[in-house]
Parts: sequence; structure tokens; C-alpha cells
Amino acid sequence: MRLLLAEDNLPMREFVKEALTQIPDAALVFETASHLEARQWLADHPDGWDVALVDMFLTEGNGFRILKDCAVRQPHQRVIVMSNYLNDSVKARVMAEGADAFLAKSPDPHALITCLRGEGRSA
Repeated sequence: MRLLLAEDNLPMREFVKEALTQIPDAALVFETASHLEARQWLADHPDGWDVALVDMFLTEGNGFRILKDCAVRQPHQRVIVMSNYLNDSVKARVMAEGADAFLAKSPDPHALITCLRGEGRSA
């Protein structure tokens, strides 16, 4: 699994990278805190990722812009949006905009790993 990570919180990025070490076939192919950098990388590497793990709010912009850029993707490519904002309307919007899963930010690596593996579709 090739992962693109768009997250502006450094401790959360480190948490995700540590969790990835528990998935044998996982590789972080790109990480950024900026939606602009994520969008450019996706445009330059349309086949270079399997999972995009995207924070809803980033240093520059938001995950919804990235999600829209991923609207046309290969069937195996998944977009997971993560956030601390866990109300039903936010989750409904994220899913309606094309996310494959909505994940609550949590210090629980099991939930993250399960979602990255595709075993959980939404939080």
C-alpha cells in the first residue's frame, strides 16, 4: 500500500508513520501539511498512490479540495478523511464528496490500521 499523507499536525504525522510500520506492505510515498502540495503531487503522480489519508483542515486550505482532486481515481485507490470534527453532518458531507472512509483522529493505532487496511469503511 502506497500512502499519501496530508496532515498539518506533526505529532499526528509521526503517529501515522509509526502505525504504518505495523502494516508489512505499507510505504509512505508523500507527506505534506499543505493542500496545495498534496494536490500538485496527486496531479503529477495519478497512479503513484493507493491510499490518500487526508486531514480535513490543513495549514493551507482543506481536505475537501484534495478529495475533489481524487474524484477521478482508479478503483483500488481509496481516500480516507480524518478529523477531530465528528458530527454526523460533517461525516455525511465527507462521504457525499467521495471519501471511502471518515476516521476520527484518535491515539488508537488499531483504528487507524484497520481503516488503512480497508477493514473499516467509516468511523
